[in-house]
Amino acid sequence: MHHAPQHAMSPFPKNLSSPLIAAALAISSSASLAASPANTDLEVLRKQIDALRGDVEKLQQQLHQQRLTQPYAAVPGRSQTIEPATARSSDPQLQTSGWRQGGPSLAPKGGISPNISVAIDAVGSYSQKQDNVRLTPRDAELMFQANIDPFARAYLITNAGSELDPTGKQGAFDQVTFGLEEAAIETTALPFGLQLKAGQFFADFTRLGKFHPHDLPFVDHPPVLEQLLGGETKGRGVELNWVPPVPYYIKLTLGAVDNVGAERSALGGFNLDRESTRVFQTPETRGFGSLTYYWRGASVIELGESVFLHMGTNVLHGRDEGTRTVWGADAKLVWRLSGNNEAEIGGEFLSGRQSGALTHPLHGADTGGARGKGGYVYAQYRIGKTWTPGVRFDFVRTHTLAEADSTGGTTTDSLETSDETLRAVSGYLGYQISEYQRLRLQLTYANSNQAISGDSKHDLQAFLQWTILLGSHQHALTP
Repeated sequence: MHHAPQHAMSPFPKNLSSPLIAAALAISSSASLAASPANTDLEVLRKQIDALRGDVEKLQQQLHQQRLTQPYAAVPGRSQTIEPATARSSDPQLQTSGWRQGGPSLAPKGGISPNISVAIDAVGSYSQKQDNVRLTPRDAELMFQANIDPFARAYLITNAGSELDPTGKQGAFDQVTFGLEEAAIETTALPFGLQLKAGQFFADFTRLGKFHPHDLPFVDHPPVLEQLLGGETKGRGVELNWVPPVPYYIKLTLGAVDNVGAERSALGGFNLDRESTRVFQTPETRGFGSLTYYWRGASVIELGESVFLHMGTNVLHGRDEGTRTVWGADAKLVWRLSGNNEAEIGGEFLSGRQSGALTHPLHGADTGGARGKGGYVYAQYRIGKTWTPGVRFDFVRTHTLAEADSTGGTTTDSLETSDETLRAVSGYLGYQISEYQRLRLQLTYANSNQAISGDSKHDLQAFLQWTILLGSHQHALTP
């Protein structure tokens, strides 16, 4: 589409307390050796410390796996507070790209004390073909989140921003919109690793569709998500998650919502100005058969001491604007190296179809369909905690419907087919100024058989993103 106080009692499970203590004693012994004049081989000490760091990371993974099966854990000495059960894997990308820390505030007896935070994401862009410069306040999020009681928590996110469009001319505040981004309640104490969420939220569908813009590994959503889902996977309804009690991480998700997608996708059709519009008829009321149902399965496999493979697959089916089906699969390989360096390679493939009764006839027919497929592949390397260079490749092919005017006027009276093949390559470089501030530069070259920048079918675009955080702003992202 998120730290409990320390106490005298150990917060770790009994079977992990001894290994953690042993690791701490080993680190202490290494420090003593470093202080001894007799041991001057710094290279040997460095290797010993790297080995100990690896042992500690493995113990942390065991601890995370045990927490997956616990719906919540009572904080010792405080009967009115709880520690939320957030399923975490080894990958910092799952915790909002791994560049900040934090969590929901705890509710004291007699009232709710919410955690309030702000995220501001500003993007400057330039289109070479249009010779157009835009300064876009793309995202300004205000988040409220808190535990209600030992059984549920809630969060609310409002958003003010504008669309990231490097080819369009920017007006004076006329494109800034304000609205409700998310407002949901989720359980924290259901048995058997179950969690239920209800309200308006980012559905756990695809890998990056549930990411808020400032949490993406790059500046923009990949084109395949824009074309097939309209970008983000926002929806209103219910979602059930299950993390079964097995030795490795598996998460299964089942949801029922009114729709999946922040905006209409390209499969929904285009108007005369080549803007997304509705070309499939919708029912006057929404019954259970008109809802969108989706499923996702995800897993994290440890291939070595510092190598992790993330895999996911998902499918949705709905009957609102015609009949819509989207399915896909994704994978990501994360390799942690010494010195906080980390290599990451990931990608995703999506395919979708939409069909039904049309708002206007198509070559004399009252029914029609659209389809599309595509994906993206990216690779990045995090250098310490500061620099992150990367590259991304995109490919999308769509066969859609577009409004037409057979009389040559300005009124739509029919539909016509429209085929598009888009290819793009992007290079980006992120600079982490601090835990709460980041800069990112991205260059994208896109090429299509349809006009994408004025009348041009190709364009070179540049983006400069500045993201800042106020408070503990963290979304609950999972594999």
